[in-house]
Amino acid sequence: MMPLEVIPPSAEIGELIKKTNKREAKRKDIVALREALRNTELWSLAGDIAEHAVARIVDGAAGGVAFVEESLREGVRQKRAELLKDEDGPLEMLLVEQVTVAWLALYTTQHAYDATLAKGTSIRNADCFERRLNGAHRRFVRACEALARIRKLGLRGPFQVNVAADGGTFQQVNTKA
Repeated sequence: MMPLEVIPPSAEIGELIKKTNKREAKRKDIVALREALRNTELWSLAGDIAEHAVARIVDGAAGGVAFVEESLREGVRQKRAELLKDEDGPLEMLLVEQVTVAWLALYTTQHAYDATLAKGTSIRNADCFERRLNGAHRRFVRACEALARIRKLGLRGPFQVNVAADGGTFQQVNTKA
């Protein structure tokens, strides 16, 4: 994946980024950068992992064609806008993000699967693509179900959710309004 171009809001933060963008950065510089990231929205330029996921999927699907890349990014932007509601809290926003990433992954996988089948492929390769497609579909459906469940509950205050994972183990998620 191509690194994101970050234009820092100040020369001071730009210097901190340069000083810490190496293996053996000084501890005091790392602490100063961490503090700067806590007190600004700068972290979202390089630290928004959902955006990194979208960028990776788009890069793989577009094949370097700018029109396709920008069309896919705009599709994700519009899908987010369609799914977000004015009353959505932080949890709903995270789930909308998950739905849009899963949507993009599902349909780019479907496209790659169809292209592979059209060219002709071995049964083993087709089976591999079928499993990838099924996994992408499951992730999309689960993301949609989670968003619908949270919206149906209409939770607006602090709450706890216990999520069952495969094998019956539970993961506890606490959130605030």
